[in-house]
Amino acid sequence: MAIDGPRTQNGVMNCAPVRHCLVLAALFVSACSSTGDIAPAPVADAPAAETLAETFQRIVPGPDGVEVQHVSAPPSSARIEDLDFLVGRWVGEAFGGTAEEAWTPILGGQMLGTFRLVQDGAPVFSEHMLLAVLDGRPALRLKHFDPQLVGWEEKDGFVEFDLLDAVPGRSAHLDGLTFIRSGDALDIYLALETPDGSRVEHLQFQRSTR
Repeated sequence: MAIDGPRTQNGVMNCAPVRHCLVLAALFVSACSSTGDIAPAPVADAPAAETLAETFQRIVPGPDGVEVQHVSAPPSSARIEDLDFLVGRWVGEAFGGTAEEAWTPILGGQMLGTFRLVQDGAPVFSEHMLLAVLDGRPALRLKHFDPQLVGWEEKDGFVEFDLLDAVPGRSAHLDGLTFIRSGDALDIYLALETPDGSRVEHLQFQRSTR
């Protein structure tokens, strides 16, 4: 459900969400550049990892807009089970096209998810996602693929969002990523850095019964 995330491993960026998003957003705009809407941008050098590892982005939407809070460390009380409100198939409009996200029920302590984006009837990219306790803490890990299933990340690389806190059945804040469910509506807020500057992308989905 996301183009980017805060942490990566094995040759893929290990940095804070905004800088991380800059690299993956550059890959995304490169994939979309053939439409003429946006063009690829150079990727900025990331600061030293030790200056980034202690900062996390918590996106909080409100009546006056979206606030990005910077927190020093993720709480340890949130659980993967708290995100079971994501289970099902969700369809909406995002990034100039039609987006679909789907999540399986928790099994073996893990949830699996997929995301795909289609523009003008043609696939742009997809994601394979995992929600689990990873390296001792709950997180969402994902990999991106182009329409021919060629990965954006290196073979053993991935993008990872640490789970910061959650309200069971209602919402979850991850590092640079927020999910909020209200009935059959699912709102996703994603921190992005693009050639035009940093922003929070709002993705709106409706639950599908198909």
